[in-house]
Amino acid sequence: MSDAIAWSLVHSLWQDLGIALSAALALWLLRRATAQARYVAACTALALMLAAPVATFVRLRELSAPPSAGFFSSVSTATAAARLLAVPEHAPIDRWLAWITALWLLGVAVLCARWILAWAWLQFRIRSSGSSLTARLQAIMEPLHAELRVQRRVILRSADWLASPAVTGWLRPVLLLPASALTGLDPDQLAALIAHELAHVRRHDYLVNLIQTAIETLLFYHPAVWWISRRIRAERENCCDDIALAVSGGRMVYANALLKLEETRGVLPEMAVAAGGASLKNRIRRILYPRENPGSAWPAGALMLLLAALFLWGGQKIVAQSTEMPDMYAQWLSQDVVYIISPVEHRAFERLRSDPERDHFIAQFWQVRNPHPEDPAHNAVKDEHYRRIGYANRRFAEPPTAGWQTDRGMIYIIYGPPDEIETHSVEHFEEWLYHNVPSVGRRIFRFRDGKLGQR
Repeated sequence: MSDAIAWSLVHSLWQDLGIALSAALALWLLRRATAQARYVAACTALALMLAAPVATFVRLRELSAPPSAGFFSSVSTATAAARLLAVPEHAPIDRWLAWITALWLLGVAVLCARWILAWAWLQFRIRSSGSSLTARLQAIMEPLHAELRVQRRVILRSADWLASPAVTGWLRPVLLLPASALTGLDPDQLAALIAHELAHVRRHDYLVNLIQTAIETLLFYHPAVWWISRRIRAERENCCDDIALAVSGGRMVYANALLKLEETRGVLPEMAVAAGGASLKNRIRRILYPRENPGSAWPAGALMLLLAALFLWGGQKIVAQSTEMPDMYAQWLSQDVVYIISPVEHRAFERLRSDPERDHFIAQFWQVRNPHPEDPAHNAVKDEHYRRIGYANRRFAEPPTAGWQTDRGMIYIIYGPPDEIETHSVEHFEEWLYHNVPSVGRRIFRFRDGKLGQR
């Protein structure tokens, strides 16, 4: 599993870069579209960035899963099994796979600890905050709550340690209002900012932000992930700005409210979403000079999904091709040992990813069958097997079918020369008799016109 994780991380470097380039093109095409369209495109790109390494991991696990306990059912000793499993590492990156996985796990652990501490600190500050529900705020909140159709009850808390309003929580959302917002803003400006925060609640942005944070944690090593994540947060604020503008006193009122917030702006907790987030300059320019066209955004979205799908498909093809078997090994598997290799051995050989691993497997495949393992240069079992193949090709060929592919060739390769052969020319069949087949005993095979019949 460790190697599969490492290879998934390595492949994600170019897969997620390709998805990010597709997203950049889609966002450029959507530059005149609504903020919601760009937000959906960016969120889709981030989800695909996570899907790429997950799909690669699943594919690698299918291709390189370790053999089951029955792998060595046809081998007599545990020592031979251990030798066959001892495939050496040859690829240059193989020696670093364990380190890649360990460093990734360390990074994920550090970021998880950071988010947990941020969440704990925020909860502590919320519990120590007082209620902000005054008659003035009640008069502002209730109409906005109804107009925006917010289903959940929103708790208001004062937060002198914040410079701008913020909302946190999903099931029980809490709206944090700093004292500067209560004293420095007129009712219309305060209503616009509260509308922005209620928009976050209605859109379930806190939950989306948690998922986004989880993806950032898992893919922290990729700069493209952080870029697309910043775009998501910027477009999220733009979406809430649009909702706030629809219910506020006007663009100038809302822009002035944001400017006043900036004068006293401080550090925002990372587990909260707020009206003061994203680039203030860009947001105010967008509020005062809107240039968006609410036309259809599906062409750009379809293009992004198509390009991202191509990168995902290409990634899986590359992963599959990296394990594709060269012809010489495919011939060994499907011709040379097709009748004597066990099904589990067959699957295990197919899962090998490199030629050195396959060479080692083949060498050990014959070595564990060598009656004299102390002399690996002379293997009577291997020599006899290839002698049988050669005899079958000369004696039992039925053009265009090679001798080893015929029924008589198959039986000869598996069991060797029969002890007796009875030929019945009139009835056009012959019988091969084996007196002592290992683990079976006496065995008779009947061939009619060269085809295997009843035994």
